[in-house]
Amino acid sequence: IAQSEACFGKKPFVGYWLHAGFLNVRGEKMSKSLGNFITIPELLERFNPMAFRYFIASLHYRSRVDFNEKAIALAEKNLGKWNNLIQDLLSVGGVKNSGKKIDALIRDAKKGFEEAMNDDFNLPNAWPALYEFQAKANSLLAEKKLSESDAKKILVFLKELDEIFGFFDFRKTGIKTFTADAILVKYTREEQEIHDMVKQREKLRKEKDFAGADRIREKIRAKGYEITDTHDGPKWKKTN
Repeated sequence: IAQSEACFGKKPFVGYWLHAGFLNVRGEKMSKSLGNFITIPELLERFNPMAFRYFIASLHYRSRVDFNEKAIALAEKNLGKWNNLIQDLLSVGGVKNSGKKIDALIRDAKKGFEEAMNDDFNLPNAWPALYEFQAKANSLLAEKKLSESDAKKILVFLKELDEIFGFFDFRKTGIKTFTADAILVKYTREEQEIHDMVKQREKLRKEKDFAGADRIREKIRAKGYEITDTHDGPKWKKTN
């Protein structure tokens, strides 16, 4: 500890020490003898580090951690939904006034999150309040009921959360990435059309009608979207 304080000039170096649960890999205890261990450099090379951080933040610090590819893929998908919400909020314009509805929405989310965190840092119980907040914010965006001021308030709240988590992306790119089975996402009319085309393409691929699937891909490209096929299914985003 003294060495860390000397290196970083911060004293105390940390305010809390937590004893974390054991790390399992695919249901087994990580060990050299089993050959199922993964090093930090390997982890960073194979996986999105922000997705790994999201994965850890979804668990209770005292629970056993079962590291596997599916869990990381799910974490990446869920993180993508938050970053998509942020992109939408960064693009909100129009009227400047803000309604009390947004204040109440943020207040309820904060209350649920803080109550769970005050109960032994119970993150699994904290996330439901945040997911409910996310769903309601997406609904208001889809219904065009958010003002520019509303969007800024929500972004302030998300930045406060990110001081804890450190995995949201607030850079304005205008690009959203969706998965074929995306839930909780409120599509615009154009996005819904692309979503339906992606599902139809997947159906054709499963039927081995690859020529038909390629024709749909070209139609999607013509509308300004690109599909990437992954082991977790197709992901798509707007390119222009």
